[in-house]
Amino acid sequence: MILKNITEESYFEKNIMGKYTTAILIFIFIIISLSTINNSAAAEVMVTPTRLVLENNQRSAVVRLINTDDKEATYRITFSQKAMTEAGDIINVKIPEKREDRLDNFFAQDLIRYSPRQVVLPPAQTQLIRLQIIKPAELKEGEYRVRLLFQEIPSALKTDSEGKDTKDNQPVIMLRPIYGVSIPVIIRHGQTWAEVELKELDLVKKDDKNVLNFQFIRSGNRSVYGDIVVLYSNVNEKGEMIEKTLAEVRGVAVYTDIEQRNYKVILNNTEDIDLKEGRLEIIYRRPLSEGGAILARKQLEL
Repeated sequence: MILKNITEESYFEKNIMGKYTTAILIFIFIIISLSTINNSAAAEVMVTPTRLVLENNQRSAVVRLINTDDKEATYRITFSQKAMTEAGDIINVKIPEKREDRLDNFFAQDLIRYSPRQVVLPPAQTQLIRLQIIKPAELKEGEYRVRLLFQEIPSALKTDSEGKDTKDNQPVIMLRPIYGVSIPVIIRHGQTWAEVELKELDLVKKDDKNVLNFQFIRSGNRSVYGDIVVLYSNVNEKGEMIEKTLAEVRGVAVYTDIEQRNYKVILNNTEDIDLKEGRLEIIYRRPLSEGGAILARKQLEL
């Protein structure tokens, strides 16, 4: 899975050339997003795994950073703290200055040591990032979370190689993308548990698409994570049971920041069925790589 985030960068640098002075100021605006941005001209980076969970007895882990571009790139690795809203948005949160306050908010950065913190990767090469978990004796039970951010450091922009002045000695504003990707790192300590229900199912028509709205209701002191499957079933005029899969969504989380998450799924493969009769069923289950156990299910009679 390749994830890329674009930021903007403007440069304004000062040089003296004979009788002329060319002024260039440097402004850097960093905007990190979680969405995938398709840009054929952009550098690419791959991080695996895309989600890291460490249970009670796990004290170390490895993350692989892969430069999938055809150019050498330098990456800085830092922490980033995010929170989830009921709409499912991932937003920045203010990090307390005191360590005890961070731990009281179940921020995980004080529990992790990692290296290296900056790497230079040739094309198609991989760097292992090693994490070590350090838990203080007084650590309270629960789930601690932080995001590990891999951000490309752009090479410095140079002035004109021929030493020419800018037009009319005016400032030059140059835009350059900065790329990055972040993954959640979750540390569970002590007795942790979670239960989840699916509620408020509502099938609506929006922009000529069939949309199923519903809510996740989470309880407990840990997050839930899994895949969604929406099934349709009905008996046709011949008495035969018709069953179809109308939607599949992978990697849906409800973090401990919230107890309720509002969600919507667009239904596909509905051309030859009548959604005014029959039954819809939502199944929320662990990823198949984790056994595929069902976490919650709910039916809607049409």
